[in-house]
Order: sequence, then structure tokens, then C-alpha cells
Amino acid sequence: MADFIQHPVIQALAWALVHFVWQGTAIGLAAFVALRATRPASARYAIGVGALALMLAAPVATFLLLSHSASATANHSRPVALPVTPAPAPAPASSPNSAGDGSAVASTSAPLQVSPQVLAIAVIGWFGGVAFFSLRLFGGWLVARRVARRTVQPAADRIQVVARDLAARLRVRRPVRILESAAIAIPVMVGWLKPAIILPVAALVSLTPSQLEALIAHELAHVRRHDYLVNVLQSVAEAVLFYHPAVWWLSRHVRAERELCCDDLAVGICDRLVYATALTDLATLATPRLALAATDGHLLNRVRRILGQTEERASVRAGVMPVLALALAAAVAVPATLASGNASPKNSALRDRRRGSSARF
Repeated sequence: MADFIQHPVIQALAWALVHFVWQGTAIGLAAFVALRATRPASARYAIGVGALALMLAAPVATFLLLSHSASATANHSRPVALPVTPAPAPAPASSPNSAGDGSAVASTSAPLQVSPQVLAIAVIGWFGGVAFFSLRLFGGWLVARRVARRTVQPAADRIQVVARDLAARLRVRRPVRILESAAIAIPVMVGWLKPAIILPVAALVSLTPSQLEALIAHELAHVRRHDYLVNVLQSVAEAVLFYHPAVWWLSRHVRAERELCCDDLAVGICDRLVYATALTDLATLATPRLALAATDGHLLNRVRRILGQTEERASVRAGVMPVLALALAAAVAVPATLASGNASPKNSALRDRRRGSSARF
């Protein structure tokens, strides 16, 4: 365990994870303030995605900085060959000054310390969490792939014609497959390089042509905005930075704002009332992790917004919870940051005393 945590790469990784606690808190608080002051859904979505990108970049930059610092320190402290000189007679073992110096060195400690064992356990736990959420992400990808390939068939010709007309009106220039399946309950969009919109057979039977057209427009809006790729990168951030509550809060907010952006595009070419009734008629069921569904987000707020009623913004109504979560993260970050700051002076003092002892000999 000691050899594991003393490795320079593991040390840099451990402290990068520790520092991200306060870094993620600062980014989350800044995003929270910016989201409260912004109204357009597209602007709030851009703020959320930008904040998530900063959260991904912060620990990477910290890790690289700490790794470079550790390498420079190792090169600077490399021993230099010196001429050998006779050593003087050793001082008496009972010398009170020597015993006092040794006890002074041993008793020198920082007020706050992080045990190497704690850091090692934290790194191992982080690896375990990343593995768990990566497996969940991979499982979602497998489910979405199976749904898109094994349980589908091309939609009827009339649906294909409607989809092509909507794609032209939304200026979607990429080819999009329109499929139908009995294995899903709500329309979903899967794939990025080869996007496909999968319509449930039940919806084709129960919904009116106008309602179906509105839902297809919503899914085509995802294709136009390249939301599938952003959703994958967002899931990666959740897997790597799973231990910080601000990441989950911000990711959930980004998903909600993404649906509002697609609602705006769909309403621009479809009737508002028809689109609102189409959303309310769909059952809110679980979908594959890497699929984008029309019923994602807070459905009641979306319907109110589509109908032009006063929007009950989830970020304002539920604003207390992220603040409390970020405050808790800050409470954890402060002692950890102080411990990392206090550890460096201690090591420097020990090195200086050792160099002084070598110089006397």
C-alpha cells in the first residue's frame, strides 16, 4: 500500500481528485449564479455544457501540473557525487543537544494531515467507482445498439415522407433513418454517425398524424443540434467525476435544458397545442442510457412552457438543494486543501534539516 501511494503518478492523481472537490464547487456555484441570471434555454444549455467541460478539464490540468512539479522536484533533489573526506569523531551518544534535535524533528507536524493510507483508499475507491459507472454506460450503449439493430424495421412510407419534409424544414442535412419497434414505448433517437429515430408501434397506432409529426420534429431537433454526442460526453463526465454532487446536479440541468431547446425548434414548425398533447399522451418510461427521448426533462414544466404559461424554472424552485450540496462539498474541501498546503512546508523543512546535517559532515 505504501509503495502504491508513494508513486508520483498516484500521488498526483490523488491530489488532483482532492483538489477537484473545491474546484468543482467553485465551478458549480459560478454556473448556478449564471443560470439564475439567464432566461433563454439555449443560453442556459450553453452555460451548463461549458461548466461541465470546465469540470472535466480542471482535474486533468491539476494532474498534469502536479506531475510536472513532482518530476521537477525529483530532478532537483537528485544526489550529486562529492569528494569523500574523513569523518570527524562522533559526538557522545548521551549528548542532550543531539537528543533534543531528534525529538524536535520527530515532533514537527502540520496541524492537519492526510494519511497516505487514506489517499490510497480514496484512489482505489475512485477507480472502483469509475469502473462501475463505465460498465453502466457501456451497458446502456449495448441496450441502445440492440434496440436500434435487432428489434426494428423501417417505418411506413407515409412516415418516411413526413420525416423527410420535417428534416428539410429544420435544415437537417444528415441522412436519418426512421424506424419502428414494438420493444419501446416512446420515440427515441440513437446514434451519432448514423442517427436513427425509432418510433414505438403503439404510438403509431394511438397518436394522431399531427401529434406524431410533432414528436418526429422533436427527435430531428436532437439530430440537428448533435445532442447525442454531447450526451455521451456528459455521461463520461458523470462516470469520471461521480463523487462530486455538483456534477450530477449540473448534468441533470443540462438534460432538462436540452429538451427545452428541442421543444423550441419543434414548436417553430408545429402547432403548440398539438405538440403539448402529444407529450402528455406519452407514457414516461425508462429508456436506454444513451438514447434521447421526447419525454426527458420535467414534463409538466415543458408543457406549461410550450403553451405559453409562466415557466416554473426548476433551477429556481430546487435551488436550495444544489447550494446545500455544494456547501457540503466545500466543507470537505477546506480541510483537505489545508492539509495539502501544510504537507509541503513540512517536507521542505525536513529536507532542509537533512541537507544541513549532511553539510556538517
